[in-house]
Amino acid sequence: MGSGASHESATAALAAGVSEADIAAHLASLDKKPVTVFYNPGSSNSLSCAIMASSIGCAELKVIQLTGEQKGPEFVAVNPYGQVPGMTDGSLNLGESTAILRYLAQQYKPSLYPGSIAERARIDMAIAQFKEFVYEPWHLGK
Repeated sequence: MGSGASHESATAALAAGVSEADIAAHLASLDKKPVTVFYNPGSSNSLSCAIMASSIGCAELKVIQLTGEQKGPEFVAVNPYGQVPGMTDGSLNLGESTAILRYLAQQYKPSLYPGSIAERARIDMAIAQFKEFVYEPWHLGK
């Protein structure tokens, strides 16, 4: 596995017979991690991405101050919405926590996002329900 969005995914490596333990060992051996996750500890959405990336061992973490740094041109190039979280993996830039979480799981630790479409659909349904009925009412004071 190399670095950047063009590198072999963990899913492809697993299909080729490489274990998740070997993938984790490879990531641990890298001086420079392939992913950068931009987050702010006060943002639960971005913190979830930082925690997952850290636990997988695939990312450098960079704190973004929410005093305007997230609206600056350097960060907007990563996340055009100007909000944390943001993520880079080679030439791939992503925003939105659920997109980042799904990408990290599929790219670096597939067991976190199981293979069948039906299993993933159930996970996606739970994420959507949590966001709509728990997070948004709590966060927005509904």
